[in-house]
Amino acid sequence: MKILIDFSQIPIKKTGVGTYAVNLIQKISEADKNRGDLFFILLQDDEHVFDHFPDNRFTFIPVKSKIFRRLLLRFFLEQLFIPWLIRQHRIDCVHSLHYSFPLFTFAAKKIVTIHDMTFFLFPEYHLAIKKYYFRFWIQLAAVFAHRIITDSRSTRADFYAFTGKRRHNVTVVPLASSLPEIPNSHQDDFRRIQKKYNLHNDYFLFIGTIEPRKNIIRLIHAFEKLSLEVPVYTLVIIGQKGWDYEKVEDLARKSGAKDRIVFTGFVEEVEKLLLLKYAKLFLYPSIYEGFGLPVLEALNFGIPTVTSNVSSMPEIAGDAALKVNPL
Repeated sequence: MKILIDFSQIPIKKTGVGTYAVNLIQKISEADKNRGDLFFILLQDDEHVFDHFPDNRFTFIPVKSKIFRRLLLRFFLEQLFIPWLIRQHRIDCVHSLHYSFPLFTFAAKKIVTIHDMTFFLFPEYHLAIKKYYFRFWIQLAAVFAHRIITDSRSTRADFYAFTGKRRHNVTVVPLASSLPEIPNSHQDDFRRIQKKYNLHNDYFLFIGTIEPRKNIIRLIHAFEKLSLEVPVYTLVIIGQKGWDYEKVEDLARKSGAKDRIVFTGFVEEVEKLLLLKYAKLFLYPSIYEGFGLPVLEALNFGIPTVTSNVSSMPEIAGDAALKVNPL
């Protein structure tokens, strides 16, 4: 079987969906190699995560990132270039990793991953163009995709609710967190990280894009109240700036606990794992998640975790975390 995976939808800085996409391809390469499957990976030419990929069953097809990382031009890549690739390589199945997909695929089957339903549930947390664009594609997936994958039962239930279609071809494939790979020099590395971010105290940790849905404003307010009684901890917030991040940064600057609130920005995987390993508490009060991979990563380290009691978080955390009302 010849399988085309559209990795070109994945941003250069790997967070939740990016982590999912990279690990998916790596785990496929570790699967049964006697099946004779061939994989074609469409990706942006600024993507280097697979530069030394050892599996010769994989063919990587780069496209110009300066052009096709733009939403409108990606539409033409998806609807014109991918069908050409399907015809050129006689593809049997195409897997789109992030909502949208090529409508015309000749005889190739279409698989689409739907990570969450925030475009319907919380449209106020998205730019208008993305809200309408991805709503459109999710509705089309309900009609035209041969198989839909969701990350959790919660997302599948939301998909059914908003598309009005309870279809047998929606499969839940939960994400996973590998056992952390910490370098042997991790204590020296962590001391460098402490110095880099001026971390002299024990700290609580949050990981996620700085955007309204992650509920960081309420997290900071809660930390301020705790700091009045227990002024010994630092709140470390890992994550790149997302939509409407300015409100979060403005609140932190004006906070009475501002000297103990640290924004690291986006960090590479090893640095993230080290900050997670030494955290005293992991906090993830998100208003909605299709899965909530950072919760699983924290639990994998054995870090005491507080997360929300809504959407997929109870499904992911089970009884291993303290679940609270995020509002």
